[in-house]
Amino acid sequence: MMNRLTVNSCRRDLSRLAAVVALAVSAGRSTPALAQHSDVLLANVGGHVAVGAASDIGGMGESFDLDTRVFEGLLLGAGILPPGLAKDFEGNEPGFFALDGTANAGELSTLGAAALPGNADVSVSLTTFSLGGAPGEVLYWSGGGAVAFEPVPAGVTFNFAPAGAFATTGPTGALDGHPIYQLDNGGAGQPADGVYVIAPSVTVAGLAPSNPVYLVLLADELVASEADAEDLEVALEQLEEGTTTEAIFAGKDFAFYEEAVEFVDATFAVPEPSAVGLVVAALGAAIVRRRVRNWQRLRATAL
Repeated sequence: MMNRLTVNSCRRDLSRLAAVVALAVSAGRSTPALAQHSDVLLANVGGHVAVGAASDIGGMGESFDLDTRVFEGLLLGAGILPPGLAKDFEGNEPGFFALDGTANAGELSTLGAAALPGNADVSVSLTTFSLGGAPGEVLYWSGGGAVAFEPVPAGVTFNFAPAGAFATTGPTGALDGHPIYQLDNGGAGQPADGVYVIAPSVTVAGLAPSNPVYLVLLADELVASEADAEDLEVALEQLEEGTTTEAIFAGKDFAFYEEAVEFVDATFAVPEPSAVGLVVAALGAAIVRRRVRNWQRLRATAL
């Protein structure tokens, strides 16, 4: 009787554990931090560069989080740097932002983070990743048909300017830096219009590098200037808000870009493995303790 009770109880507990783990995973997927029109927030968590979003900096809706992983940006067909230095497409959004260790101590405490080291070089580097297809450092989708990202063709390059460190933190860890993103064909012509995704890791001197963030970048020859980008952003925001079913700019519907952003969001909208691991470990430990107590009680009764 004692053995059968113990076995049945274990089976029930394992079923409960599986259900709770599934619920934790489901909850993590159902409430992702969605892609942001914002800067990438950097902070120090346990000696590592933690990443999230810094939204509406200095505005009424200013907010900070360490959950967001997907960001949006537009590349300009006319470039940003002077002729001779500019590449086929360039942009400088999103930027990278860090809170001041003194002036923003309260915000950092709320995030469970510390400021970045002072006077530290900050740089970004590409990592290899996949969006369901072949892996690569730069993935591309034309915007036609079903969303399907594949590595860019040979000859298409993506770089950051300046190479190496693009900024240095202030004495108490503050940062507001914008590297220039450069997409180039490496010769005649230019890269095809469409959506490009990169997954850079951020390095801050004195800390371990960050996990990748995912930048969903639109490149189109129709978007040549900052004014063009602002007009297109208005159309995209109206689409996001549901006031229209299209995002028309210069006679072209750019709704496919939001479709691409949603695809990347869905791909990476999973709970952190460490979070699920902590849930499993805690539940497992509680079950083991209860099983031991029950077995000891049953054994004492039998004796």
